[in-house]
Amino acid sequence: MGLFARAEKREYPPVPDNIYFLEIAEIKQKLGKSSGKPYLNWKFKIAQAPLVGQFVWGITSPVITPKSRLGQWLTVLGVNLAEVDENYNEQALVGRYIKGFVKTTENEDGQAFTNVHELLEMTEVDKQILQQFLAQANTAKVA
Repeated sequence: MGLFARAEKREYPPVPDNIYFLEIAEIKQKLGKSSGKPYLNWKFKIAQAPLVGQFVWGITSPVITPKSRLGQWLTVLGVNLAEVDENYNEQALVGRYIKGFVKTTENEDGQAFTNVHELLEMTEVDKQILQQFLAQANTAKVA
C-alpha cells in the first residue's frame, strides 16, 4: 500500500451575503485562463463566528488608479496611492484586518462564486468589535 493519498475536497458552509471582518491571508498575482492578463487574487480569512477561519477571495486588476478596485481597496487599507510603485511590498498588507462586503454571484454556467466585492473602512467601534471577536476566537482555541 502506498503512502500517497488524494486530497479530499472540503465542503464549506455557504457564506451568506453580508459584511464581515476579514483578515488578509494572501495576495498573489495570477494570469487569466482565457485572457492571459495578470490579476491579483486576494485571499481573506473570516474573523467572526460562526464562520471563523473560512476563506473568501477577491480579485483586482494590478493597475492602480483612484477609481480602480485596487486603488479603492488600498485607500481603505490606509495606503497612500502616491507612494505605491513597482517596488511597493504588497505582502506588508497580509495579516491586516478590514471589513468587507461578501456577495455570491453566478456565472452563465450556473456556478456560484462567493467573493469579496468591496472593502470598507473600519471605524473605532468596528475595531473594538473586532477585538472582541478575536478575543472570543482565542478563548475558543484555548478551551
